[in-house]
Amino acid sequence: MIRLFGNGAFDDIMNELPNFHSLGINAIWISLVHQQVQVPADEFGENNHGYWPKSRISIDKNLGSKESFCLLIQKARDFNIKICVDIILNHFGYDNIFLIDDQYIHITNSEYFRQQSEISSVTTQSECELLKKNRL
Repeated sequence: MIRLFGNGAFDDIMNELPNFHSLGINAIWISLVHQQVQVPADEFGENNHGYWPKSRISIDKNLGSKESFCLLIQKARDFNIKICVDIILNHFGYDNIFLIDDQYIHITNSEYFRQQSEISSVTTQSECELLKKNRL
């Protein structure tokens, strides 16, 4: 994951491109680069993994800027190295708002999203139907 490499920035990868090239590496697969939801680590554990995007159209500033991302791709091309970016469209962060049935719904709205609990607590058909109704 790019966030765990060096200081977790595009510049760190750019600085290593000559070394990667000398090792015969011709592609680098990096984790998600989207802006992340920032939540308390003590509440949700480590959250700098890239899989809780806040925006799918902006670059996480902790990784660098849009310009530094573009520069990474260009410099990698100079070394005949391709950059592959992980894209996970079915992941979202804890602070997102969704458009459902023409309404903006916050993820904490229990009418639509099941709050954190053990799925094993569902024991009856009616509970299963309730989950289905709530799109879970």
